[in-house]
Amino acid sequence: MNKKLVLEERDGGVLAGISQKDCDPQFSSFPSRSLADLLMQTAGGVSVLAGFVAVAETKWATNPKAPKYVAPKTALPTSVTAKKEAERKTNAKTQKPSSQGQDKEITSEVTEPSSGTPQLPLLDVEEEIEARDRKFREEHPEDSEQLPESISTDGSIAIQNPAKGYFLKDGSGPFADIQLAMDALGMPKDKRPTHKRYSRLSADLREKIIDKTK
Repeated sequence: MNKKLVLEERDGGVLAGISQKDCDPQFSSFPSRSLADLLMQTAGGVSVLAGFVAVAETKWATNPKAPKYVAPKTALPTSVTAKKEAERKTNAKTQKPSSQGQDKEITSEVTEPSSGTPQLPLLDVEEEIEARDRKFREEHPEDSEQLPESISTDGSIAIQNPAKGYFLKDGSGPFADIQLAMDALGMPKDKRPTHKRYSRLSADLREKIIDKTK
């Protein structure tokens, strides 16, 4: 089946999106690299973009579309309904006669809000990714760990919550632990802490690495 892959370079990283007919589009971000670097990058002998496409195909095979949102219908209490009916009859009796001399009862209809997916305003790419991610996690908590974020250096796909983790001061991330964050900072392993406790980092490192795990 035909697929469409869109890549956009912005803010020192690359945003990727892929779509297929009758399926929800999938998105991922690749920070701290250019579009040319991403096209050439491999992990474990496999193209990074090929891994992103494989994750999307796996997701579509099991859950191509999220279920539509259905607004709940809230019934009015009996006392409120009876009161509105009495007011309607009173208003109908006080209506002026028409030009033909006949009394006409004026009725009003209460239109139920239409069900279906609410119409959202247009979002830019980053806001759309966040909105789709939140909606999917709310409707499918059991699948919330299946969203792709990045691909690790050994060729495996790092499954992360894009809203939580450790971030660098320039916005790169998230990273699963502080050691990965220090790797991204380019710190030599023999000249940095070997533990994984954020609270034990120096004040200088805590300014460079931001904890958003909670």
